[in-house]
Amino acid sequence: MMSTVLSVLAAFVLICVLVTVHEFGHYYVGKKLGFTILEFAVGMGPVIYKKNRNGIDYSIRLLPIGGMCQFYGEDEGIADGKSFNAHAAWKRLLVIAAGPLMNLLFALLISVVTLSIYGNYMPSVMEIASESPAEKGGLLPGDLILSVDGRNLHDYNDAVPYIQGAETKDLSMTVERD
Repeated sequence: MMSTVLSVLAAFVLICVLVTVHEFGHYYVGKKLGFTILEFAVGMGPVIYKKNRNGIDYSIRLLPIGGMCQFYGEDEGIADGKSFNAHAAWKRLLVIAAGPLMNLLFALLISVVTLSIYGNYMPSVMEIASESPAEKGGLLPGDLILSVDGRNLHDYNDAVPYIQGAETKDLSMTVERD
């Protein structure tokens, strides 16, 4: 039960981070291109904290499932020179594309950092079925399979095809234990 609650909380935090990164893309490019920004919010619903700085409201809202970057004249029929729709089409296109582009750049950054720290992740054996060939062969939970029939595993996805593709019932594995 506790792991389910933690998983749900982690999902909310992840959604909040991804939406914030996305909205920051709109905010950053809009600010650089001279758009008038009214509010940058993290979360949705009632405001918990709000601060106005240089004419922009920065707020944290109650529900961590969204966010927004609100531009002046974006949704209303305002037609003055400062409204979102008064800017050149190429500028509006850049502001709109900046959110998804920021998510792609963030994913790339997280991938590079994760692979730099952990390398190619090889998970250990989680459980062994009773009376299975793995149990009879001496494989234990926690073992890390390094090779199958002399073929080194470069990725954890390689293990299953190598095992299933073995020519005989006899199979040699190199494992790391403890």
